[in-house]
Amino acid sequence: MISEEKNNIVPFNKIQGIASTNVPAYSNEDENFISFEASYVHGIFTGFKWQCVEYARRWLLLRKSCIFQSIGSAADMWLELTYIERVTDGEKFYLKTYLNGSPYKPKRDSLLIYPCSKESSHGHVAIICEVQENFIRVAEQNYQFHYWSSNYARQIPLIFRNGLYYIEDYENAYGWMEIENNNQLEPLDESNIKLILAKYQHPQPVGELQRRVISNKAKDYVYSLFDIDNRKEKFLIQCDDDDVCYYQANEDFFVNISSTSNELYRLFMQVTDYTIHNDKCLTLFEIPNQFWSRIRRSWTEERNLNIMSHMTFNFDGKILTLCQYPANQALRILQSAIAQEKWTETMNLNCNFTSSFQLHPFLVRQWKRLNIKTIIHILIDNDEKDLKTILYMQDIMTEAGINSKLCRLPNDL
Repeated sequence: MISEEKNNIVPFNKIQGIASTNVPAYSNEDENFISFEASYVHGIFTGFKWQCVEYARRWLLLRKSCIFQSIGSAADMWLELTYIERVTDGEKFYLKTYLNGSPYKPKRDSLLIYPCSKESSHGHVAIICEVQENFIRVAEQNYQFHYWSSNYARQIPLIFRNGLYYIEDYENAYGWMEIENNNQLEPLDESNIKLILAKYQHPQPVGELQRRVISNKAKDYVYSLFDIDNRKEKFLIQCDDDDVCYYQANEDFFVNISSTSNELYRLFMQVTDYTIHNDKCLTLFEIPNQFWSRIRRSWTEERNLNIMSHMTFNFDGKILTLCQYPANQALRILQSAIAQEKWTETMNLNCNFTSSFQLHPFLVRQWKRLNIKTIIHILIDNDEKDLKTILYMQDIMTEAGINSKLCRLPNDL
């Protein structure tokens, strides 16, 4: 990624560009981030926002009225994906593979597939949207995060050498997959979505959640892997006197709560924006008008500086209900980032990942994203719970290359 692009990263969930008339590409902001937020188009699941596979499936749906089966990763498409299906009649259209270095020139509307690599652990897929004599142009998601200059993401050299065609990208591609009988495919008629077969439309599953308990008698064993010489981990042991309770959820529930919490967060931001810019609302909240301009300026300039938030839900087996939005419960960060992983490891729990999955690298990434060059002064009172959490966050800042100073009120001011 060139330096200019690094300085103009499109925020998550914002449109980078639009290809093929009506297929927007959304920014994932970081290639290592997985939102676990489901994307649906006319009731059809297209993938997780905003992965490269999601874009390929959505592009095929909107431009070819087709989708493809569930796939493990973009790299797996090269060997495992053999056809796409038209959603209006179920007809299969087979894919023909061409190795990079083929005697046949790549064609428009083909899938460009990349293997797993050090830079891309799951591979990559892009749509070839234009082919010229010495270059191709592609549309894609989750590769670079700049605003597109035109109706494509980037241009890649196409070399004809010794009778063979090579797409010479920074990352070597497996090759491209061409749709057989592509001329029979047309864009999806979005004015008549009743033509879509019901078998391709699925409501988002609610998922399952079960409460589990580790008795107080097992606490010594549970905490055996905690480092008592580490003041943050020792604190977690000392402040936990009850039975250890946790919830076991399946993947559907994890996706459901991720989608719900992200959507609620966006709604809260919209409501906050409306309130801040509405004189009647600020008056109703009894905020003195001499502070209004400062509040509005702070909101405009710093609204994207939020690191993370915490929501509390009720779940009755069918519906998620938001109870409260206690964004200031900082201890949850420490419990999630440290305790959950160690509890899981100690008790040999059968799970793929915990809810703290990605949390530590996410926090580091969020602080790096702020590009802070000055010293951060952290103000805190003598609350022991908040102190341990702040010490953990201070470690995160250090890992992100940020210098900080802890100031305890009132002595250090």
